[in-house]
Amino acid sequence: SRTISKCYVQVTGMTCASCVANIERNLRQEDGIHSILVALMAGKAEVRYNPAVIHPAAIAELIRELGFGATVMENCGEGDGILELVVRGMTCASCVHKIESTLMKTNGVLYCSVALATNKAHIKYDPEAIGPRDVIQVIKDLGFTTSLVKKDRSASHLDHKQEIRQWKRSFVVSLVFCIPVMGLMIYMMVMDSQLSHAHAHHNMSTEEMEALHSSMALEYQLLPGLSVMNFLSFLLCVPVQVFGGWHFYIQASRALRHNTANMDVLVVLATSIAFLYSFIILLVAMAERAKVNPVTFFDTPPMLFVFISLGRWLEHVAKGKTSEALARLISLQATEATIVTLGPDNVLL
Repeated sequence: SRTISKCYVQVTGMTCASCVANIERNLRQEDGIHSILVALMAGKAEVRYNPAVIHPAAIAELIRELGFGATVMENCGEGDGILELVVRGMTCASCVHKIESTLMKTNGVLYCSVALATNKAHIKYDPEAIGPRDVIQVIKDLGFTTSLVKKDRSASHLDHKQEIRQWKRSFVVSLVFCIPVMGLMIYMMVMDSQLSHAHAHHNMSTEEMEALHSSMALEYQLLPGLSVMNFLSFLLCVPVQVFGGWHFYIQASRALRHNTANMDVLVVLATSIAFLYSFIILLVAMAERAKVNPVTFFDTPPMLFVFISLGRWLEHVAKGKTSEALARLISLQATEATIVTLGPDNVLL
């Protein structure tokens, strides 16, 4: 029969149920992985695997290749087949040997190591055959006092501060360059509206309209086919495309490498098409030395990146508050419990 082990992996960068499904679907196809369960809000994946085929570090690397952050949670598997106890009352190596030999004879205990100097016992057991309370009882029957080692309950892996900083930076960069682009766009819309109004009320010919339109400062051609408006829009769009969209491009490329499409692929597709189309049209107009300036869409990528990065930033802020509440709840877990055993007729034993 196959030996199935379990590990926990901290996963960052997940935004929705699609990310969860993406991780679970891809990892189930890998050799050695028996099952995987991903929790979106907890940012954690529980993986059952065959240690003879794959190990936790390789599982984390598979998740990273899908475009997410992943680190193996070393202490999270404690309590699931592994037990650490503080043992009091040991005086010599004979006590250590007595505990180890008795536990190793106990059905379900796979491994036992007791350290006299630190008063600690490290025990590996089969959860299907024996439980932690049974192990503790065996040691108590030998005349020693024992208790569980206190674990860190801070739930620090639920922190979203890094993602909040990342998306805030992306939003600010996009916004700085988007405001001038929007200003130029609004100015052009107002001027076009005024020209249309003048054309309707003064019976201007089409030639007169084109001449008036081309006399506008932003429509002045620096080079044949290259207007001031298009040149400024291009200069403002490039930093947003590179720095504001950096995280989108990384996530989208990783998704496409695994033949999947997510929200990042959609964003990159929309912004890249708008940018490349505008750039190519501009080059064609310059090559043809066009007198009429081409219609470009350099304003589209900055506006899309601003709104989407703002949404991602607010999303992680909300997640951070939820995770903070979850972490506080986890920290309130009782570290000790009183076991009440009832006999026949519910009489306390």
